[in-house]
Amino acid sequence: MLAQQTGPPTPPTIQFNQRDARPVSVSPFSFSSNQCDAHGDVFFDLVGRIVEAGNILRVSQDGQRVDRVRLPADLGEEGEWHFSVDPDGTLYAIFSHADDQRLIQFSSSNEEVRRTGLQLPPSFHPRSFAVSQNGSLMIFGSVAVNETSPATNQTPLTVWLDADGRLIRKTVQGKNFDLSSDRTETLIASGGVYTFIATTDSTIEVSSPRGELLQTFPLLKPTKDSHPLSLQLVNGVIAINFSYPDRSASGKAESTNKPSLPYFGPLAQTWLLVNASNGEPEGFYQMPHDFVGSALCYAGNHEFLYFQVKDGHPSLVRASKFP
Repeated sequence: MLAQQTGPPTPPTIQFNQRDARPVSVSPFSFSSNQCDAHGDVFFDLVGRIVEAGNILRVSQDGQRVDRVRLPADLGEEGEWHFSVDPDGTLYAIFSHADDQRLIQFSSSNEEVRRTGLQLPPSFHPRSFAVSQNGSLMIFGSVAVNETSPATNQTPLTVWLDADGRLIRKTVQGKNFDLSSDRTETLIASGGVYTFIATTDSTIEVSSPRGELLQTFPLLKPTKDSHPLSLQLVNGVIAINFSYPDRSASGKAESTNKPSLPYFGPLAQTWLLVNASNGEPEGFYQMPHDFVGSALCYAGNHEFLYFQVKDGHPSLVRASKFP
């Protein structure tokens, strides 16, 4: 059944007023991306896509348990890695090199338990994916427009595969783009056993493991030039973290906001919470302007986790709207 909502009222913007920092029991580190499970555990990509042993760090919500996940070292050094975490905390990683695409599943003790070859279109570049509780996959990526076009000229493609990595369906989604661009409009998360959740540039879409569109909700953005950075489903709530130019910090009026112009100033982050059953937006949530750090997770019950380094020490910061 397709549910469609149009023209929802603008949700309120709520500033957090409660914070506590929990030191992480590890030396300072930097990361290029992160994902979280429904328990609030955070998975940090320490070195990006280039293969290097031990490049994912798993940190518990209280910062006390720190585990290093070592990716397989026998797949070569020229591939790219992308990882995804399901709500239960199972970690999956896709290795991609030319037409060699493999899904690696890790146990709760961070050991490799399964490898699955993926029947993806030729020269497919994965960008975001999720694995459902029954093992099926939904992957957003891209392929070259044609064999004679430059390699950077790409067609966006979303594919669905079964638990054995066999292709079920593929659809073109969106306009062609340059592979070197930071295309972040499409993110994918597991919606449980029977559904996936994905963002587009203007919608939130719920689909079945076979690629059937079940629900569509409008995607509200805090600003026109916002880009989604992360997508979660926690206790029936869809949480989307947006990043956008913080023009108030740079002294420029919001009216000068022109997404087509290059911007090299500070960035702001805002969360959007959406009811997963009907698409109704609850509100935008954000830190006070003087906070310096990065948004990580929605932990449920209107609590959020942020990452901060202060006096050389990393910590997880808990934020809530409650006094």
